[in-house]
Amino acid sequence: GECSSGTIACRLTDGVEVYALSNNHVYALENHALAYSRILQPGLVDTVPQCIPSEVDVIGTLESFVPIVFGGSNYVDAAIALTTPANVGNSTPLDGYGTPKSDTVLPFIGQKVQKYGRTTNLTKGTVTSINGIVSVGYSSGTALFVDQIIVENKTSPVIKPGDSGSLLVVDDGVDDCKPVGLLFAGNQRGTFAVANKIGAVLAAFGGVSIDDGAGGPAPLTITTTSLPDATVGIPYSATLAASGGTPSYTWTTTLGFLPGGLLLDSATGVISGTPTTAETQSFTVKVTDSLTATDTQPLSITVRA
Repeated sequence: GECSSGTIACRLTDGVEVYALSNNHVYALENHALAYSRILQPGLVDTVPQCIPSEVDVIGTLESFVPIVFGGSNYVDAAIALTTPANVGNSTPLDGYGTPKSDTVLPFIGQKVQKYGRTTNLTKGTVTSINGIVSVGYSSGTALFVDQIIVENKTSPVIKPGDSGSLLVVDDGVDDCKPVGLLFAGNQRGTFAVANKIGAVLAAFGGVSIDDGAGGPAPLTITTTSLPDATVGIPYSATLAASGGTPSYTWTTTLGFLPGGLLLDSATGVISGTPTTAETQSFTVKVTDSLTATDTQPLSITVRA
């Protein structure tokens, strides 16, 4: 019910599922959110009317978060949401830095970095510490963070409210767009920002990596381009085929109709039955994979007398 907004850092994958990375205080509301809580994009503060949730804005569900320890030491403020490639892309908007690489790098003092966030969009700064110790104030109390990356820009903000969850990546050079950290806090002016080391963030969720699209499945494609003719009164069977995506597949017809007497099995893609009328029917089939990727293909069946 909290009316706030944050930033999605990037898309992660474990080779099967995909996740949207952000902060605990963005997704999990400082440890208070229930498991599988709905994650919205845009955040409630950006909805119209403001602070009114809508089902069409749901992009996933809270999968896991690292609890923030109040009264102890912390290394990360991080959470992930189970989502789909259809709901969360792997690149920034066009005015951002593009697609973060899957390979990460260690921070070093003097490193030039950049981020893209909900409030200040694309901003840049310089790493001034790689083992910072910072006390961060939350609604639930104050938490101590150790081994943090400190980023500064003396002339313009790096981070502002709403930018929490931004991915910190290298700015230019051979390591351009390689992730360095996960931003989560800053001073009032935004010229001093704090980020968790990305290695610690990824390790906290075990077996995930940043999804740059290079290692993902091939695009989902219907490979059936034509179907055999049928004959009235003679049993008919033809199987639709697809490749790529993430099985299993679900088949439907979206436009037009199958000839009378024929049915499509949504699980197997088999069109079968006994035709009742001499006719030619044109229709469009749609396949959906387990991550909700889709493809369509126009087809037709001619039934002869």
